Amino acid sequence: MSEKLNLKPCPFCGAEAELLGVSAWYSVRCPSPITKCPIQPRMGMQRRPWETDDQLRAFLAEQWNTRADSGRDDARPDTCKAAEAAKEQA
Repeated sequence: MSEKLNLKPCPFCGAEAELLGVSAWYSVRCPSPITKCPIQPRMGMQRRPWETDDQLRAFLAEQWNTRADSGRDDARPDTCKAAEAAKEQA
């Protein structure tokens, strides 16, 4: 592993995310105990034969750091605000 990747904190509890690697399998997760983060998001991928470990780690970091407000065209709308607006109209 050549360089330390900057990972955004958990989007649900704010805990510092961690990147773990075992053999050709890497994952990014929220390490908080369930009492502090009931969602505990995680994502992982196995390295493909033509990829390097660094390429896979960089890809996972990019995916983890993507948030709904990142300006992506396919980002989901803020469902919490939509739910609040629906309650107000009811």
